Amino acid sequence: MALCWLTAALALSYHLLFGLAGLMSFGHALYFAAGTYGLAIVLDRTDVPLLPAAALVLVGGIALAFVVGAVSLRVTGISFAMVTLAFAQAGNVLVRRDQGT
Repeated sequence: MALCWLTAALALSYHLLFGLAGLMSFGHALYFAAGTYGLAIVLDRTDVPLLPAAALVLVGGIALAFVVGAVSLRVTGISFAMVTLAFAQAGNVLVRRDQGT
């Protein structure tokens, strides 16, 4: 059921970006990945309980969205889609480097 809710949230975020705002984004899943990986890392490497760790990761996700949005929203159209794709791929490369182990 949790997976269904997460998939629905991802679909609703795409609907918000493309359907209502008209912004074709290829990188909106970056924030979901940052939240899940960030929470897993915080819970694994610290002794912080779940709710404070989730709040910490939420603040980090908002900061990430602010920085990426400040850069991405300077362009429109297909350029916006390519910039968001570039940020998503940068996040993918960062996660695949696996510097934690």
